[in-house]
Amino acid sequence: MVNAGNIRLSTETTYGYVTGLVLNTAGTPLPGIKMFSAGSEQVNTNSSGRYTLPVATGVITVVANYLSQSPSYVELSSTGVSVALGEVAPGVDFVLYYGGRISGRVTTNGVDPLPGIPVVGLKDDVEQGNGISDDEGYFTISGSGISTGTYVVVPQLETGEAASPSSTTVTVAAGATAFSSTFSVTGAFGYVTGSVVNGAGRPITTGVLIYVTTSTLGAGSYPPDITPVLRAGTGVYYAASSNALGNYNIPVKGGYTYNVYAWYTTWNGSTPSTVPKQALGVAVTPGQTVVRDFSW
Repeated sequence: MVNAGNIRLSTETTYGYVTGLVLNTAGTPLPGIKMFSAGSEQVNTNSSGRYTLPVATGVITVVANYLSQSPSYVELSSTGVSVALGEVAPGVDFVLYYGGRISGRVTTNGVDPLPGIPVVGLKDDVEQGNGISDDEGYFTISGSGISTGTYVVVPQLETGEAASPSSTTVTVAAGATAFSSTFSVTGAFGYVTGSVVNGAGRPITTGVLIYVTTSTLGAGSYPPDITPVLRAGTGVYYAASSNALGNYNIPVKGGYTYNVYAWYTTWNGSTPSTVPKQALGVAVTPGQTVVRDFSW
């Protein structure tokens, strides 16, 4: 007989625990399925399809196949799971059915991207999932509603906008990403246009930098650099320079109110001098052209 002595447990847990089993619709255990709950780290099911997930205490939601990381199956959630500190909540089991994804692209003309457009996937006229076009116009629809089968994919547009095609039908296979269509949306953009002239009323031929933005810049501010950090913020920025005839024309997404900023730089030898101008509260509706002229 071996005397192991006394074992002292001195570290208190800060979690509760959820355990369960993940199967497919045939009743086969699924190993390697990512399990998640907010406030905890992800864990994988073991070779028998079982998992133990440390979770925050309280009433929580457990997600199986988090972010559809196993693309052959859908993501499912179990809500209202109550867990106390140090407690094990057993029997939170899942049956995952086969799933896939729907992709596509939204553009202004079949080439140029149109970000921020919601797109839904419908089965029997009921929405099963949705996505939003990114900076390059691409979208992906996935989640618990997108299983195998046939879906109608429809961009969700604002008044005055139209898509070609208006919808498309796609068949999703297990574990596959089915490309739906490249949608071209018209009427989504309006335009901010105008002229830039000097104090004598003559066109400025050397170029004026123009920003159209939903953000508000401080009085006399210099133009911010269009960096990834800026683009990831809540403000929308469009930029262009006036041409040699002293005109500018900037397409912007309709349905928003913008601030227009202009910077004219002159040189005295090697010393630059920049004078800003601004036009605030410029409302642009889809298909509308709004004129804002600047004079120095």
